[in-house]
Amino acid sequence: MVVKRIETEKDTQTCYLVNNNGEFWFVSRIVAKDHEDYETMIFPADDKGEVVHWGEVYETRGWESMEDTFRNHFDLTDEEIMLLDLDDEGEVV
Repeated sequence: MVVKRIETEKDTQTCYLVNNNGEFWFVSRIVAKDHEDYETMIFPADDKGEVVHWGEVYETRGWESMEDTFRNHFDLTDEEIMLLDLDDEGEVV
C-alpha cells in the first residue's frame, strides 16, 4: 500500500491518495458543517487522485486516525501498518 497526501485549499480537509494493490482510493477527512464533527470517507479514484464515483465505500463520523481508517477499510495486518509512514498518533507523515 502506498499513501500520498493530496494538498487542498481547505484547512478543514485532509486528503490522501491510496494505492492498494493497483486499486486507487481517495481518502478524505473533513469537519462536516451539518454536524460540526469529523467525518472520514473513502471513494474510488484514478491514479491521479480524481474521484471516479462519489458513492462512498467507507464512512465514519467522529475522530478516527488514518491508521484506524486504513485498518478498518483495507483490513491491514499489523505488519502492513508498520510499513506505512505514520506518526505516533496514527497519522500519515
